[in-house]
Amino acid sequence: MAEISHKFISSLKQEGKLENHRFYKKIVLDFLFRNFCFVDEQNNITEISKEDLDKIGMETNLSNQIIISITNQFFMNVRNLKVFFDLKPITWEYDISKLTKKVRVYLHKLYRIAPVFSYVRAKENLNILHLLLGQKNHWPHITTQMALVLFITDRNDRNIKKNRYIMQKNLRAFCSCSAYAFHHARNILRINRWGELY
Repeated sequence: MAEISHKFISSLKQEGKLENHRFYKKIVLDFLFRNFCFVDEQNNITEISKEDLDKIGMETNLSNQIIISITNQFFMNVRNLKVFFDLKPITWEYDISKLTKKVRVYLHKLYRIAPVFSYVRAKENLNILHLLLGQKNHWPHITTQMALVLFITDRNDRNIKKNRYIMQKNLRAFCSCSAYAFHHARNILRINRWGELY
């Protein structure tokens, strides 16, 4: 019985640490996405400077060790995802329900890598996006659809001030979406820079 109690308490402590880690991850990556460009001129993911790490530390009141651990994990995951998307283009049948499910899976993967957007709202915005795409009969790659969903979700979040949006370059790189594909789809759908239809 004592052994079971000890295991239970240990697991609770680990869950507490996990919750702290999730919270730290959210605030560190949110600040990173909105304040520092982590993409170079060739659209490759880059590391952030020591100066930027110090700025994140000042803003979040977290140690450099925690910040480096979080950002290193993020950069590794996002590079692996980019390699995956580059090597294996995602195909789908022209069945909206199957397509929606597939995009949701990848949106959830993005959210787990960097919880910098509302996943619940992103799922709702995905349904709206698919209605718009159906009306225009324009179906871009899944990576472009994800970038559009994140863009719309972020721009329409009332808790975010207009000058604190996720940087578009970061958003596109995170979703492995080219600038051309992103802006081409936005123009076809007539979505302005505030994430609204015009």
